[in-house]
Amino acid sequence: MRNNFPSTRASALIPRAAFAFAIISILGIGSRLDIFAQRNFSKIYPVRQSIELRLNNWSGQIEVQGCECSDIRMKITIDSKGTKVNPEMVNGVLMVDLGRDNPGVADVGDVNFLIRLPSNASLDLMTRVGNVKVSDIHGATVRARVTEGDINLLNVNTSSLIAEDKTGGIFFDGELQRNGSYKFSTFEGDITLRIPAYSTFHLEASAPNSRSIALGNFASAAMNSLGGGRKLSGTVGDGQATVNVMNFRGRISFLER
Repeated sequence: MRNNFPSTRASALIPRAAFAFAIISILGIGSRLDIFAQRNFSKIYPVRQSIELRLNNWSGQIEVQGCECSDIRMKITIDSKGTKVNPEMVNGVLMVDLGRDNPGVADVGDVNFLIRLPSNASLDLMTRVGNVKVSDIHGATVRARVTEGDINLLNVNTSSLIAEDKTGGIFFDGELQRNGSYKFSTFEGDITLRIPAYSTFHLEASAPNSRSIALGNFASAAMNSLGGGRKLSGTVGDGQATVNVMNFRGRISFLER
């Protein structure tokens, strides 16, 4: 007579399958918790006058887009659950400071910013690790500082610009204003400046290690080469703007816009 009881082997497999299912479920829950730990939120600030944005980030991307608009729209993505971001608007200055908002915290994780604001805004942006991208800005001043990452400045037309990088490249596509001041520096990585053919400026460019300074169509007899190609100094046109470029290990290149 045949009985309907499961075999010993089948009975042993049931607990194993249940255990495996439990492990998979736990791992799945952990993955979902990691996803849910990432927070996204948006803020809107009305603007009635010229605006200045000061953003001090620790780690993460910063992208700022200029527009014909009357407000600031900020989208923020935060990877770490405990990280605080508290933007503050004071007298036309929008301040975001991860160090101020998270005192005593060694690692706040990645915080990414996407910001749209009036194109006449002035900017002071900093992140230790991450890229900075600025586009369509025509304010008075732009300053971008990065420790590890790239700086991209696209369609930027300002009278005062500083781009400082430690281990990354810098790309500038914009115009040089009359009597404007422009400073670019990095320790390693390429610096590329794409400017209109009619640009006039006084140049001080240094590339101590690579000796690679390519002026392209901006080369002129008024340019002096010093230190065996380590430095170029001189004027292009009537030299109305001032351009200082320092690249310790990488290349410096000028392109026509």
